[in-house]
Amino acid sequence: MFFSKWRIALSAAAILFSFTLLGRAADDAGLEGLPNGTYIHKDSKTALKVPVDWKIIAPYRLRRTTSSSILGLEKADPRVNITIVWSRISNWPFREVTPTGENASLADAQATLVTVYSKEKVGQPSVMKVGTFNVFKILIDDGPDRDGRYAGAFYLFETGTGDDRWKVRIRADFPALNREEYIKQVEDVIKQFVVEE
Repeated sequence: MFFSKWRIALSAAAILFSFTLLGRAADDAGLEGLPNGTYIHKDSKTALKVPVDWKIIAPYRLRRTTSSSILGLEKADPRVNITIVWSRISNWPFREVTPTGENASLADAQATLVTVYSKEKVGQPSVMKVGTFNVFKILIDDGPDRDGRYAGAFYLFETGTGDDRWKVRIRADFPALNREEYIKQVEDVIKQFVVEE
């Protein structure tokens, strides 16, 4: 009985410690983690309420010398991953960062995807509306394992105004089989993005 009480006490302490570490990692990454599962990117003032069935991978800065922040989310069995990257774009014209239509020349993001996966596996960009954001979406017929079992999607939108503008890139990978179900799960997360007032 004595050992079971200690085991319970140590387990509770370990859980509290892990929440503290996750919160500290979020702060160092430029993200504020709230108890309700919301993460606020402090610089761009965008917030994402992470649904409870997603595991949060400790947030971090891309490099110590940059303001780019990264937040990872994952589900297991089957594996579905989402990586979100916030990057400052300042005065860079957003039309040079995003595709503007099916007949437009490829943007940097799409050109990179074509280079990595090939033109045949990278879909044409489409646009979905999420609150005030126009989110560009590109489907990919391959995943990180490059064995055809996984597929992916790339999403991109802009937030902020004037010189304080941010590009939010979201990369998701999921099983190729029943991909529409997993795309819906990913887009349900993306629909949780809002601008903090």
